[in-house]
Amino acid sequence: MVTIAKLWTKTGGLSDPSKMPGFAWSIPSKKCKRGSALRKIPGTVCYMCFACKGRYVFDNVQNALAKRLANYLADPLAWQNAMVQLLWRKALNRSEYFRWFDSGDVQSVEMLIRIGQIAKKIPVMKFWLPTRELGMVREAMRRGWKKPDNLCIRISEDMVGKVKGDCGFPTSSVDANEGWLCPASRGEVTCAQANCYRCWDETVENVDYKGH
Repeated sequence: MVTIAKLWTKTGGLSDPSKMPGFAWSIPSKKCKRGSALRKIPGTVCYMCFACKGRYVFDNVQNALAKRLANYLADPLAWQNAMVQLLWRKALNRSEYFRWFDSGDVQSVEMLIRIGQIAKKIPVMKFWLPTRELGMVREAMRRGWKKPDNLCIRISEDMVGKVKGDCGFPTSSVDANEGWLCPASRGEVTCAQANCYRCWDETVENVDYKGH
């Protein structure tokens, strides 16, 4: 059996956001497709991106983020297979909740489909995918892709203080004060301490975060 250490190397490893109940997987925020353009525009959520400051700018963190993306690009199928094993054998020991992209975003329709295939292979895990790439999601569906029930795709509003209109998916906003107000972003509590897992719940139409 392949060791967890080798699976960690193949995938680039998992990130460990402090307020999340479980692990996550992330890449450099500078590699965001839509987000890179929005980052130049005042008033957008990306202009104040949390993944462009704080501990995220440390060299060791940036190197880890870059390695994850590089490992995916080098062999997407090998990455996918290793992720399935790593999540079954390590992430589930921590929590049934998993987040994609605490930094960065979906890079392609192919990556989105592979994320869906990973979720399908691990039906006991709940996956949350926050993304601005609504076009990629719609293109994947146009090609016949069916989103697994345990993958909550939550489309992010671009502008601070606004809530995204109906797009066919649950959404998220920043400082709009509408929908479910995320307690973890509004105080020194974790998701588990607040007993809040709304980000992973597709029945919650909008989750609003406090800007930071």
